[in-house]
Amino acid sequence: MSTSLRDALATQYALDAATLRKSILDRLRDEFGYEIASSSKSHPLLIAHRAERKAISSIEHAKVKTGNLERCKGLVNHAQNKWIAEANRNISTAQSNLNSATTNEARDVALTDLQHWRN
Repeated sequence: MSTSLRDALATQYALDAATLRKSILDRLRDEFGYEIASSSKSHPLLIAHRAERKAISSIEHAKVKTGNLERCKGLVNHAQNKWIAEANRNISTAQSNLNSATTNEARDVALTDLQHWRN
């Protein structure tokens, strides 16, 4: 691309950008009734927009945290319903076997099983 063509395009793009910026600022003035200074970083509209973005971000973050909390609750319920319930049943069975054991060998087996399930 030649330098003159590049310069012509850059000039046209700058003009288009300035026209678009003016159009946007005119529309904002018409919609909200006040001017936005180009260097104003503390303009009420900009402050409100930043606050809105921050609030939306906080809401999204809270949704993620809530989802993680629900997943954790589900894992705890799963553990209580499956693993802990199974361990409790096996402890009861081992305790019953220990109580009903009549020989030393049966008592040792039942005691080993009971210790396994309690740990």
